[in-house]
Amino acid sequence: IENNKITWEKFYKAICNTRLVEILKYFDYKFISFTPGIAGTSFGDPDYLYSISYSFVLNMFETSLINTTYLSVFFKYSDGFKMQYDKIMKQLNILTSTELSKLPEPYFFYMHIESPHPPFVFDEHGKFIEKGFFTWGEGLDFIGRLMTVEQYREQYSNEIIYINKQIKKIVDNLFSLKNKPIIIIMGDHGSRSIWQKENPLFIKEKTSNLLSIYLPDETAGELFYDSLTPVNIFRIILKKYFFKDIKPLEDKSFYNQ
Repeated sequence: IENNKITWEKFYKAICNTRLVEILKYFDYKFISFTPGIAGTSFGDPDYLYSISYSFVLNMFETSLINTTYLSVFFKYSDGFKMQYDKIMKQLNILTSTELSKLPEPYFFYMHIESPHPPFVFDEHGKFIEKGFFTWGEGLDFIGRLMTVEQYREQYSNEIIYINKQIKKIVDNLFSLKNKPIIIIMGDHGSRSIWQKENPLFIKEKTSNLLSIYLPDETAGELFYDSLTPVNIFRIILKKYFFKDIKPLEDKSFYNQ
């Protein structure tokens, strides 16, 4: 923390070296991740890394720089839609394949799937779409500038329809494994389709995200509760399986403007 602010570099380093990582490595867990992804959403030193090969990969800043300046004249970045589509489809294919049964146990597999999320790249049937101007961003970046709120909600909803079907396939695949895993399916935020900051639902909608947890001994219903926030998910799991005396933290939600 510098001048009461958390720098991105230290924040990312903290994510890559959390206490959870330290504990699971102590119990000989292997870490498996996927790249490329958004900075800060993968472990810094995984034991096994799934990757997708691009001829080039731009980060969020580089993409925004190209899309908002005259540099866009020199780049055919409509390819960005296809790159995003291919990445998400490869992620889904990995999680619904027999690959998971071949991984060395015990392992911690983390994957951040950027869907449903703009830029929208497939319809409700999983068919590739390429609509509008390609850029990464949030609802506020798209609504009113790149599309209407109706278009945003329609495309967002279509991605949900498709991704929900794929999540079911993923869960069925995980249930088919010899040793039943702990499964955590969590969205990082809501749809962000409410863009008026004066709207009383502006923050609530952003912090109303999916959280679904499965434990192999079917005790999740007894351990978890409606007001649970991410800070206590692994504390509860660690207490259940490793440390009886670990204490929960206060459940809070924060919004960074």
